[in-house]
Amino acid sequence: MAMLTRRAALAMLGTAGGLIGLGYVVRTIVGDLRRNPMLNGTAHADGPAMMGVTGMDMSIYMKMFNRHNEIGRTVEDIPGGVRTTTESDSPELR
Repeated sequence: MAMLTRRAALAMLGTAGGLIGLGYVVRTIVGDLRRNPMLNGTAHADGPAMMGVTGMDMSIYMKMFNRHNEIGRTVEDIPGGVRTTTESDSPELR
């Protein structure tokens, strides 16, 4: 019977640890997909996944998105983050 070298034992331990880690990552991803409808493709505009956005709010957002060419946005780097400014010449969009 062949002796198990230190190198072979460490390789087996490393492989086992890697497989356990991979299993944990896969389990976490699958669990997140089951729990979060925004990630698994089952979210609907009128469902709970919209986090409180009502149908009326959604229609306002849709009008805004349809008129996106009338909206300007600038992004400025500042210490500790960014500052965004959204502007429009249209009073209805403001």
